[in-house]
Amino acid sequence: MTYNSDRALSEEPIFKRNVFVYGSLKKGFGNSHILSDSKVISLSAQTIQKFVMLSLSAYPGLLDKPSHKDSSLISGEIYEVSLSTLKSLDMLEGYPSFYNRKSTSCTCKDGSTHKALIYFLSNNPQYVNYPTVPSGSWDKPINYYHPDSFRYD
Repeated sequence: MTYNSDRALSEEPIFKRNVFVYGSLKKGFGNSHILSDSKVISLSAQTIQKFVMLSLSAYPGLLDKPSHKDSSLISGEIYEVSLSTLKSLDMLEGYPSFYNRKSTSCTCKDGSTHKALIYFLSNNPQYVNYPTVPSGSWDKPINYYHPDSFRYD
């Protein structure tokens, strides 16, 4: 029997993972184009576990501290991504040095639940200096300074 590499590749299982996004990757935000080829599972989802959402100026970050006084359920979206898209997300998020990821359970507006990867900030003491987002919902950058808005008068 001979080995047919084309056949072996076509029979490999297709890599798909759900990813929960809560900031600049959400639909309509600056990095959403990275998910343009991904299947939308839900545009209205929420984590079951609590996290602390921080405003890092132009984008949010999560701390995996469910018992912290400022922890809350996080609102976001769920996408089914390919391996190449997951690699692009890892690069954007600076995984594993800036952000880490783990699997978490999420509920959707329709009542369904899904497991999804979620990115959260690596442990770094500097994050205590950033403001929290108690609502757990990133609708727009908080305290964001854009250099184009600066005027010399």
